Amino acid sequence: MGKRLKQLGLALINLLVMGYPLALVLLRIARVMWGDRFWWLAIANSFAPWLFVLAPLSILLALIARRRSWVLAIACVPTLMFAALYGSRLLHTTPSVLPDEPTLRVMAFNAYGFNMDVEKPIRMIRDEVPDVIAFQELNLELAAALQSQLIDEYPYQALYAQVGVLGRGVVSKHPMLDDGLLDLPGWERRLQQVRIEWQGQEVTLINVHPYPPVLAGNNIGERLDRFEEVTRLQQEQIQDLLSYTTKIRTPLLIMGDFNSGDESVTYSLMSNVYEDAYAQAGAGLGHTFPAPGDGERSGLPLGLRFTLRLDYVYHSKHFRAIAAHVAEWDGGSDHFAVVATLALGEE
Repeated sequence: MGKRLKQLGLALINLLVMGYPLALVLLRIARVMWGDRFWWLAIANSFAPWLFVLAPLSILLALIARRRSWVLAIACVPTLMFAALYGSRLLHTTPSVLPDEPTLRVMAFNAYGFNMDVEKPIRMIRDEVPDVIAFQELNLELAAALQSQLIDEYPYQALYAQVGVLGRGVVSKHPMLDDGLLDLPGWERRLQQVRIEWQGQEVTLINVHPYPPVLAGNNIGERLDRFEEVTRLQQEQIQDLLSYTTKIRTPLLIMGDFNSGDESVTYSLMSNVYEDAYAQAGAGLGHTFPAPGDGERSGLPLGLRFTLRLDYVYHSKHFRAIAAHVAEWDGGSDHFAVVATLALGEE
């Protein structure tokens, strides 16, 4: 019995020291080759940072087992991969800002359409004091609170509230023109456009909320097929969005809950064209979902934050991000808001 346990222990050590780094390398190669084409790869890409949680253990086991130097080098591969992928965010330096330079502070916030306690998001907004807020999942109750309680702070409001999760809206301290809901192919009017007057120029803002990758179906096979289908639909939505936005010549903000992580194909499509404010000026991984939760519909139990990065502020090169952070939880949504401070860029 003791011999079998020892053999099992050695097999486990070999798996973590040798098999684990190999699996991570193969997943990166698969991502390059196929993107999010298969459900298992889409899920792995979504949770990419968490695939590295065993990296220190791999090194520790190689040291304890006194493996050869080349085996220890292999055990270090996951740590080196994590440093290459995420080190710049963890070792963040604040971009410079000139004295008296005008800045625009914006917030993307999925307010959670089933949250009826409007006082919580109102408090969070007043704490953060953004100039412009793009809401997703704007319900009727929060829209009414914005109109009654925040009208003095945000006199310009374009609200398309709905029961459930399909509402959206933008509020602004600066003069704003409402272009309404955009009717782009594949989006089913899940896009909103406004134009904001700031620093003597017009800033176009598009408020987005693509399809969520739901696991709908009668059995596991149907659910995974649906997951793959929605992932593909998300990519088509982003391609249609980019076809539209690349014709816009004014300074541009694209903000919202993108329902995809920052290792996804949809993120690559967006970040190849526009700047990600958090990647530019934020510190840490920037995860925004799920919030801790205080109800059966919201977040993970026990305050766990095994989270994803789903909410983004993208901008054209007319801007540069000088600060970005994930806001404190409002206490009601299943998302954290993301906030970015922008200054004028070179264009």
